[in-house]
Formats: sequence, C-alpha cells, structure tokens
Amino acid sequence: VRPNTTYTVSRVVPNNIYNRFRIGAFNTAGVPQPGDYPTSILFETYALDVLSATVTTENDTTYLGIFCRNSGPIGDDWQTFLDHFQVELGDHATSYAPYTRTYF
Repeated sequence: VRPNTTYTVSRVVPNNIYNRFRIGAFNTAGVPQPGDYPTSILFETYALDVLSATVTTENDTTYLGIFCRNSGPIGDDWQTFLDHFQVELGDHATSYAPYTRTYF
C-alpha cells in the first residue's frame, strides 16, 4: 500500500464468523503472523455489525495487516483470514463479486 493514502477494507463473508477485527499499519517487509501487533493500529472494532472501515495510512506505511478474531477473551492471539476481506483504494467500496461468477 501507499503511505498517506485512504483505503476501504470490507468483510466479504457473513459477519457472524468473527466479532473483532483490527487493521494495522506496518513499515517492514514480511507478512504479519497471528499474534503480531503493529505499532500503529488504524482501526479496531469488537462489533459483529461492522462490515467495513475506511483507514488512512501513515507517512511510513508500506503494508496493511488485517487481523480478526472470533469470540474470546481480549488479549488472545488474533487470527488472520485474508480471504474474507477486500481492500480498495479510496473511501468508497464497490460490491464484492467473486471471481467465479460473471455479472451482466
């Protein structure tokens, strides 16, 4: 991702799978692993009904980390389900269309 840029992160699965998710800013190479905590958290929620978030990266951000967790005590390791999200440039999200289907 680019620094100082707005992105919209949306869930693309039913929201009863997990009730907490966090979007973090990273400036080092590598894929975040479950349990990693970014130095900057751009968004965090503990609600089932939150389907998307608009975040603006920081001036040194090069990666976004997306973590989610189903019900459990706060402080547990966060699990990563990147196939359950879409990331789009800007503050307006389009509808999710699975690549296996064609829409006319």
